[in-house]
Amino acid sequence: MVQRESKFDIKTLTNHMIQAIQNGEIGDDRGKLPSETALMAAYGVTRYTLRETLAQLGKLGYIFQAHGIGTFVRPHHIDGAISLQTWWG
Repeated sequence: MVQRESKFDIKTLTNHMIQAIQNGEIGDDRGKLPSETALMAAYGVTRYTLRETLAQLGKLGYIFQAHGIGTFVRPHHIDGAISLQTWWG
């Protein structure tokens, strides 16, 4: 099996995705992120790197996962503040 290399390391990808979230460049109109496969292709990273990055973003409060629905960006109602509400609440 050929091992692929990631274009970004986890820390760099996490910072890059935080910038994309803060600039409103990622997520659809409900804040839903693209699939893991699409994100892996867009950022040129392995599944491991992407999943570790998503875990970090979740711990930092930037995203949340809704089982069976997808991964979403947390709403930002005040500049620089992260809402702990979910998109449906």
